[in-house]
Amino acid sequence: MLLKSLISLKNTNIETTISFSNDLNKKTNESINFITSIKSTSTFFTRPNFINF
Repeated sequence: MLLKSLISLKNTNIETTISFSNDLNKKTNESINFITSIKSTSTFFTRPNFINF
């Protein structure tokens, strides 16, 4: 019984860690996308070459 609880606790920990890292990855990706969009917007406004749409 104790072993079973320990195993389930361990599994829960692993799942929590995985979901946390997934969340972190998502946030990092969102930040990168945000920064990229800001950079592309700023380059668009600083040098108006309309060919590179």
